[in-house]
Amino acid sequence: MSGPHHDAAPRSRRTVLVTGATGYIGGRLAPRLIEAGHDVRCLTRSAGRLRDVPWAAEAEIVEGDVLDYDGTRRALAGVHVAYYLVHSLGTAHFQDVDRRAAQTFAAAAKDAGVQRIVYLGGPTPVPSRDGTPSSAHLLSRDEVAAVLTASGVPTVTLRAAVIIGSGSASFEMLRYLTERLPVMVTPRWVNTRIQPIAVRDVLHYLTAWADVPDRVDRSFDIGGPDVLTYREMMIRYARVAHLRPRTIIPVGVLSPWLSSQWVNLVTPVPGAIAKPLVASLIHEAVCHEQDIRRYVPDPPGGLKGFDEAVALALVKIRDADVETRWSTATWTGAPAEPLPTDPDWSGGSAYVDRKTRRVHAPPEALWDVIVRIGGETGWYSSPMAWALRGWLDRLIGGVGLRRGRRDPVELYVGEALDFWRVEEIQHGRLLRLRAEMLLPGLAWLELKVEPDLLSPAHVSRYQQRAVFLPRGLAGHLYWYCISPFHHVIFGGWRATSPGPPSAAPPPATGPRSSRSPRRGSAPSPCRRRPRHRVRPPAAPGLPGRYAGNAKCFHFSEELVMSTVTESVDVHVPLHTAYNQWTQFESFPNFMGGVESVTQIDATHNHWIVNVAGARREFDTEITEQHPDERVAWKSTGGETKHAGVVTFHRLSDTDTRVTIQLDWEPEGLVENVGDAIGADSRQVKKDAKAFKEFIEQRGLETGGWRGNVEAPGSRRDTY
Repeated sequence: MSGPHHDAAPRSRRTVLVTGATGYIGGRLAPRLIEAGHDVRCLTRSAGRLRDVPWAAEAEIVEGDVLDYDGTRRALAGVHVAYYLVHSLGTAHFQDVDRRAAQTFAAAAKDAGVQRIVYLGGPTPVPSRDGTPSSAHLLSRDEVAAVLTASGVPTVTLRAAVIIGSGSASFEMLRYLTERLPVMVTPRWVNTRIQPIAVRDVLHYLTAWADVPDRVDRSFDIGGPDVLTYREMMIRYARVAHLRPRTIIPVGVLSPWLSSQWVNLVTPVPGAIAKPLVASLIHEAVCHEQDIRRYVPDPPGGLKGFDEAVALALVKIRDADVETRWSTATWTGAPAEPLPTDPDWSGGSAYVDRKTRRVHAPPEALWDVIVRIGGETGWYSSPMAWALRGWLDRLIGGVGLRRGRRDPVELYVGEALDFWRVEEIQHGRLLRLRAEMLLPGLAWLELKVEPDLLSPAHVSRYQQRAVFLPRGLAGHLYWYCISPFHHVIFGGWRATSPGPPSAAPPPATGPRSSRSPRRGSAPSPCRRRPRHRVRPPAAPGLPGRYAGNAKCFHFSEELVMSTVTESVDVHVPLHTAYNQWTQFESFPNFMGGVESVTQIDATHNHWIVNVAGARREFDTEITEQHPDERVAWKSTGGETKHAGVVTFHRLSDTDTRVTIQLDWEPEGLVENVGDAIGADSRQVKKDAKAFKEFIEQRGLETGGWRGNVEAPGSRRDTY
């Protein structure tokens, strides 16, 4: 089919739907469509996985599954152009899943009146000369194209072979094989001709098809200007990356299956994905036509050649500026369930390992350490143990550690982090990871940072929680076998967790070699230390001793500490709830076990309490107080060491949420037993309820002190 030549400028603002926006191509295409002036809607199974991407606020995020007709039909309502960028490569029976998904999407697009479907597929499978069966991966991609084309909706299929770009699975496979193996014994498919294309050229074509006005219903071959064998690609990669020349010895005894196992061991691409990718390389993948130029001009400056595409990708990797990675998409077969809340699983089988330690650094500095964990930074403790666990996972078909991370500083919800995935991140406070290694159950690792209320300023509390939900007898046995090693794996963090960016430890994983380059050889761009880009910026007022220079944070001994947090909504205005809480001498009216509180001065009180028949006395000091916001205190003498903070949040003119956090170190048998059985937590809940009843019955406070007390070492203007 022929047609006029069009420019790439948008003719009109269109509504476009992007499926696969959490994946490698979709995650790059969506912001480019936004930049081109279109209204972008993204269909994803989990909206939370797009929460933190920079362009999320400019797109409409819709939850749904392409296997569900009703949800897909709703997502396609009012859409002019729909991009189909999803596949289930690596799952069992992925051909069947992809066929059903394409059929569902095609029917929904037809019924919704979509004007065009754009699909990124693979090269047309052509039987090899030696009779080797066609790749199931390519056959499936071809079948999806046929299903979409038969929908009645004009469908444009772009057929691309190997995509060269930072973070793509094909590029990572090429990169790791070439960097790690100076001498390679390879299968015959390394002599198959391929026409690779730069990822930015693929995105150029995809973006342009939102604006081409003609009714076009066909496929187009797209590729760069170079036609190379895979062997030539490895040789040229080595030259661009300033590696020594590679020796490649093709032999005829390595089957695609054996090749995929080798790829699984040497590269970060897991076997489930490597196998179909390798199988597709037995087919010649070159462009047989260039008809796309009739509708979409080449990008400014022309299509990128292989060497230029590799160089651009290596610069992105060197500068830690990789926009998306192949691992951004959920690992096939990985658990997708979020961490259950305690009441949902507390009655069943769940193993929990908790650790709490003090860190002699402010929370901002400790968080800066935690958010950089994994990837090239490593895991700060027992690198051999982590490496061994990663290798074991790879050997049994899992993802292992070598997926690394997209950025050395920045994390998004939904991103891969070695053999974890980021499930939740509350900046400055909480990082929750969901395990994607192969396990007989479900597992999470939660890392939390809080100010240590029981210590002086610039001391933090590091809390770690590992949760494991076993599946069957194997799950229980797994926990009993691995739990003794938790102290070894995590315990070392207290000795040498690195501080700011310049203190990052040597890489524990990844393709970069720890050896110095040989004399006379230029270092590879991908072996250079990443340029650290601090995002978000360091908190204002961070003490100078924690900024800039290398610093080791020393974790103290593990704390035997109890923490209880409880919230209650009271039907009184904000100022009333706050004022009442400043009247410490009224605490016996609603706090169980408190006999009396005597106010010594504006910031000091004397307490007498009764704990399981034992009378205790101690003094407290108000460490921070801001009207209608918070009151914090800590003990300064006596047998009971504790601290607390109460915060106040306006819900409406007549309603307030009061949140209480209490920390203490149990003393003696009675208090430790009470802590173990949760008696303290229940008492705090009871006291919060009693406060609600007390203040609501009165309707007015008994008094109030609205002075300000600044936290030691704090700067109020930095809040």
